[in-house]
Amino acid sequence: MGRIRFLSAAALALALASCGGGDSSSGSGGSTGGGTGGGSTGGGSSGGGGGSSGGTPTPTISYTKFAELTGDRSFNTACTLIVRSGASTSAPAATAFGNGLTYIFDESADTYSITASNLNLTFAPADLASEDAQGFRYEKANANGGQPDTFIVFNPGITVQPTDYARVSRVITAAADGSQEDYRCVFGVPTELEDSLPAGTVSYSQYFTTGTAFLEEVGGNLRAFNLRSTELSFAANPTDGAIDFTLTVKGTESGTATVSELATFSGSTSIDGTNQSFDGLLADGNNVATGSFGGWFFGPQGAEMAFAWGADIRRDDGSRIIFAANTVGSNP
Repeated sequence: MGRIRFLSAAALALALASCGGGDSSSGSGGSTGGGTGGGSTGGGSSGGGGGSSGGTPTPTISYTKFAELTGDRSFNTACTLIVRSGASTSAPAATAFGNGLTYIFDESADTYSITASNLNLTFAPADLASEDAQGFRYEKANANGGQPDTFIVFNPGITVQPTDYARVSRVITAAADGSQEDYRCVFGVPTELEDSLPAGTVSYSQYFTTGTAFLEEVGGNLRAFNLRSTELSFAANPTDGAIDFTLTVKGTESGTATVSELATFSGSTSIDGTNQSFDGLLADGNNVATGSFGGWFFGPQGAEMAFAWGADIRRDDGSRIIFAANTVGSNP
C-alpha cells in the first residue's frame, strides 16, 4: 500500500487533531468521492439519498473503511475558502461536494497532489513536516515566495470515537499577488446514491466542528477564535430528502480559555437521489443569508455526514466576523 500516512492505525485511533482544522486522506484503487464510494453495489436501486422508491429491492452495498483503503486514489471534496491579503479577508464561499479541490494519491511515487482550476500542488515524502498519532502535516517552499504550502490531515473525532468514513483537511498556499488562500475541505468514502439513509429522521447527534472565526473590530484590531465548541442540530429525512440544521457557533479566542457565542446559523436544502451532494445558503439569526455550505454523507446508509461552511457577518457596531469551518456528524 505504500506509505499512506493518513491511513496509519495510530493516526486514526485518536479523536482530535491538533492543527486547528484539517484532515485529508486517500484510499483503495480507483476514485472515491464522486461515484464509487469505496464500495461495491449489487441488487436493485433504492432511489438514492433522497428516499427509496416503493417496491424496489434493497441494494447490497459494501464499503471499505477509510483506514483500510489501498492503492492509487482520487477524492472529491467540499470546501470553504477564505483569502487573506494584509489586513483584508475575503468573504468565504463553500462549494458543493465534488466541486472543491481534488486530492490524488499516487502509491508508487508516494505523493499527494491537490488540484483545482487555479491550483496544482504536489507533496512528496521529503515534504513531511510532522506526523504523530493525531495526523500529519506536509510543508514545502511556496513558488511565489510566501509562507510554505501546507497540507494538513487528521481524523475528526466524534466525541471520543474516530470516524470510519469521513475526513477533513486543510490546504494553505500563497498566490502570486501575495495573498494567502486557506481551504478547509471534507471528503472520504461517500455514501452511494443507491444506499438510502435509514427510515425516519437521521439526527447525527454526535458531531465535531473545526475552523476559525476572524473578528475585525472597527478600530482595525483582528481577533481569532477556534470554533471547536460549536453546537449542531442536524436532521436529514430520507423520505422527502429534506435537510435542516442549526449551528450555534461558539469560539475560544486565541490566547485565552474563554468560550464566547459568536453567531447562530441555519441551513436548509434537499437531496433528490440524482446528485451525490447537498449545498445551500446559511442564514443568520435574522434569517438573512450570510454564507453557504456544501457536503455529503459517508459510509453505509449515511452513517456519517460532513460539510464545509463559511459566513460573513456585519454587526450593528460596525465590526465584521468571517467564519470558515468543517463540521462532521455521526449517526450512532
